[in-house]
Amino acid sequence: MPSRNVKVFIAILLALLPALVWIRMNKNVHPRAILAELRAQYDDITFISLDYSPSKKKFLGLERDVYTGRFHTGAGDSTRRYQFTADAYTGEMMEAVEL
Repeated sequence: MPSRNVKVFIAILLALLPALVWIRMNKNVHPRAILAELRAQYDDITFISLDYSPSKKKFLGLERDVYTGRFHTGAGDSTRRYQFTADAYTGEMMEAVEL
């Protein structure tokens, strides 16, 4: 039979675990993670501009916290310019639109 201290420890752990998971899920990703995601998806990036403060944007009917910015790929006459939106909580690229 477990002692009283073990039961109290388990009760405290079960009470704190959902709070820790909620905090972890609602923590913004550092913008450096978004920059790394961009560099992984596009090979020849020459310029990146990122707004480091998240803003609220309606996306697919839901209001979400997002990071926005622009990036360029290629060089010279073959430069392509994009505007992107990334989720502030996961760092996932939501959209990249060529300008």
